[in-house]
Amino acid sequence: MTIIANGRLMASASIEEIGKSLSQKTVVSALAERIDDKAVSELRNLSFIENVLIEKENDFQRIKIYADSLEDRRSFVSEFMVKRGLGLLEMNQEKPDLEKIFLEVTQRGKR
Repeated sequence: MTIIANGRLMASASIEEIGKSLSQKTVVSALAERIDDKAVSELRNLSFIENVLIEKENDFQRIKIYADSLEDRRSFVSEFMVKRGLGLLEMNQEKPDLEKIFLEVTQRGKR
């Protein structure tokens, strides 16, 4: 992928390579039957967790866990949720989409 802004070449590499160069964080998103305050508190106290957000999604709750590196944390999150009986329904690691990549690259070029 090649990104050009105002006639300047801003980036030229695979989408994955450009995405990794922009963000040094991993976001794991999981849908669960329930998320309790104790589990959220435990996650927030882990050294590699930067933030934890909870959103209501129909009758369930979505938890977004922001980690401080590109390391895949899905295995950890899965084990954490299952051990606490939170009813893990689905999970994925979010990746930046083309629009986010384009906006971040072009904004970086304006600085």
